[in-house]
Formats: sequence, structure tokens, C-alpha cells
Amino acid sequence: MKALLVSTDTREVELAFALPSEDPRMSQPPSPFEPNPWAPPQDGSAEQQTGTGAPPPPPPAPGQGFGNGPQTPFPYGYPPQPEAPKNGMGVTALVLGIVGLVLGLAIVVFWLSWLPAVLAVIFGAVALGHVKKGIADNKGMALTGMIMGMVGVLLAVGGGIFTMTTLRDSVREYEDQVLEVEASESPEPKSPELTEAEKKLAELEASRSAEADAEADAAKPKAFGTTYTFPDGVSVKVDKPVPYTASSTASGHTKGYRTYTVKITMTNGSKEKFDSLYAIPRFKDADEAEVQKVFDGDVPTSFRGSLRPGKTKTAVYAYDLPPEAAGTTFVELSPGVGWPDAVWSGPTK
Repeated sequence: MKALLVSTDTREVELAFALPSEDPRMSQPPSPFEPNPWAPPQDGSAEQQTGTGAPPPPPPAPGQGFGNGPQTPFPYGYPPQPEAPKNGMGVTALVLGIVGLVLGLAIVVFWLSWLPAVLAVIFGAVALGHVKKGIADNKGMALTGMIMGMVGVLLAVGGGIFTMTTLRDSVREYEDQVLEVEASESPEPKSPELTEAEKKLAELEASRSAEADAEADAAKPKAFGTTYTFPDGVSVKVDKPVPYTASSTASGHTKGYRTYTVKITMTNGSKEKFDSLYAIPRFKDADEAEVQKVFDGDVPTSFRGSLRPGKTKTAVYAYDLPPEAAGTTFVELSPGVGWPDAVWSGPTK
């Protein structure tokens, strides 16, 4: 502390003041991290000057979120979501159609293809109905599965016919070989066993001769509208073909070809139940070339199951004929596997 004398006219006044150098604390420069209490106020609030922090901002107004503008909350929770299309039937039809088609192409397990193929047709039809109602949008998938199912059914039927025909031919070939071997053997003293074998051989030859005569009689073309009776008492009638207009969704129809339907009636005139009813007609044009069957809605209605004595069943089939060979048509049909094919023919006009 220093003293200073100031002289005036009448008295001396002593003033005392402190020098910064006398206090060691005052000789050090101020820290930049400490606020200067003697500095003038800066821009901002008092809290910022003292380092205590500013008060929190006021809460946002109701209805405002983190976006750029006001947001209005939903009055009733989440907005309604659009209903998803019901495409399960179409997907199922496509999967079953692929399975039926693959099984139908396999030689060993073709007989398993009919079940998924038929289910594919059913599910495909249901899926197309959903598409028509507007609750599904996979029309192409449903239609593809349905067509694959139809092809799978045809493959199953064709494989069954091929297998039965091959088996029948193999049995006949074996019988012919047995007859040739027996005929080439030198005669030996006959015994009761040989006599019995000769009787069976004679019966077999008579049966084969009767079958050959029945096949020859059935193979003679018969006019449409006539009834042919097979040796076991089952009779079949084939009506005259009737022109038919196939729809745009018909399967097997060729544009420009003429489509016809044929009604076939089968009656069991025997006294026994006919269980092996499996009649599949074949249609041929004027050149005797087999033509394509047409599947359109309820056509065809085929023979299935059994036929009791005195009962009658009716089926309707559709097929295409090329324009250049549509004047005459042939229909071949047998009541079941192992029966001879009967033939009907006549003009289509």
C-alpha cells in the first residue's frame, strides 16, 4: 500500500491506493477459463455469462412432431390397411399341376399323377372364380395350374392304357411261345397229366379263336345311332356327332378346326355287375388319323365306376376335326381294359 500526499490551499490530503504489484495474486494474469466479473455483459442471457446454462426450451405445441410442419394425429389409431389378394388357390393349383405333370411323365409312377392333376384342375377352377370376383390377381398362375392338371390327367390315362396294352401283348406272346414249344416237341406216350394239358390247350385255343372272332366283328364299322352288344352282354350306342362351339378357354381346341360332340350310351344287359368300367373313346378323321379331344367346362362327361345289371350310363365327349378331313369321322370304343374296340363311322354333315 502506498501513500500519496496532495497539497491544497489549506490542507494536505493523503490518498491511499493499492498497487497490483504488491499483491502476489494480483500480479498473475487472469485465467482464460474463469469469467471476469468486471467485464461488461456479453450477448446472451445471464446464465450464459456465468456458465450455468440456459433454461430448457418450451415444449412443442400439441400436434407438432419432429417434421417440418404441424402433424395431425390419427383420430382412431392406425389407418386401415388394404386387404391382401387371396392367391393361395392359384399357387396350390400351379404346384399340384407341376407335380401331376412330372409324375405323369415318369414311366414308373405315372399312375400316381391323376390325384394331384385332378386337384390342380379343381383348385385352378376355384382360383379363376376368385379372380373373376376380384379377390385374387393371379389369373395366369391359376390357368397354368389348371392346364397342367388336365395334361397330367391325360398322361395318367394314357399311361394306364399303354401299360395294360403292353401287358396283354406280353401275355399273348408268351402263350404263342408255349404253343410253339409244345408243337415242336416229339410225341411221347400220353399220360393223364398230358391229356389234361391238352384239354387246357384246346380250351385256350378256342378262347383265343372266340376273341379273334369278337375283335373282327367289333372292328367292322357300324353306322352312328346303332347299338353293338359285346359277348359279355354289355351294349354300346354311339349317336351321330353334333357340331359344337368351343369357348375361348377350351383346352385341346385348335383355331380353325371344327368341333363336334358325341353322346355315348352304355347298358349292362348281363346278370353280373360290371366293375371294370373304363371306356375311353378315340376319335379319327376321314383319313383315320386320331384327332385331339376338347375339354371345355362340363365337357367331357366320362364313364367311371361300375355298371349294375340292367343299368345305363351316358357320357358326352368333344373333339376337333381338321377342315380338310371333316367329312367323315370314326369313333372307336371298348367298355373296359381287355375288351375289343368297336368302331362307328359316318358323315358329319
